[in-house]
Amino acid sequence: MQINSIPVILAQDRSTTERVEAMLTLSDDVLNAKASAESWSALQCVEHMTFVAAWYLKTFQRIADKKQRDTFWTQYSPLTKVWNSMYLSFLDPDNMKKLKAPSRAIPSQSTLSKDILTKYLHVVKELEKTIMAIPEQTLRTTVIASPIAKFITLDAFIGVQAVIMHNERHTRQAERAVKAAS
Repeated sequence: MQINSIPVILAQDRSTTERVEAMLTLSDDVLNAKASAESWSALQCVEHMTFVAAWYLKTFQRIADKKQRDTFWTQYSPLTKVWNSMYLSFLDPDNMKKLKAPSRAIPSQSTLSKDILTKYLHVVKELEKTIMAIPEQTLRTTVIASPIAKFITLDAFIGVQAVIMHNERHTRQAERAVKAAS
C-alpha cells in the first residue's frame, strides 16, 4: 500500500487519530479488557503505538533540524530498496499476520489509564507537524535506520508511510479489543 504524497499519507493518519480520540469516551474497564491472556488491550495497543511514533518523531525531528547524520550503513547499505518494500508489506494493516514487537516496544502488563490516549494524540500531532516541516524531496532522498531495528535502512519517505501504517494496524487491533470487551 505505497502512497506517493505526504498530504495523502497524513490524511490517512488523521482518520486513525480520530478513531483513537473517540476511545476517550470509553470506560477504563473496556479499554483495559483483553480477549485472552496473550492479547493486548486497546490501551496496550495505543501505548505500543506511542512508543513507536515517539521513536519516529525523534528521527524526523533530526531531519527537520538538519541534524540527521548518515552512518556508514545508511549511506552504503545495498538493501535499502529491498527493505523499503518489505517493511511496508510487514506493516500493511490488511496483513493479519501477527508480528513480534521488539522488547522495548512491548506495552506494560499492568492496568493503564486513559492518559496514554492523550499522550499518543500529542505525539502524533507533533509527528505530523514535524513531517510537514520537511520538504518532500528531502524525505525521498534521506536514508534512515529503522528506529525498531538499526540494521534496516529505509528512505525517510517510506519511514513516514511505515509509522502511519503501523498506527492504522494497531488502531484496528485496539478496536477489535474494544469490540470483544463490549
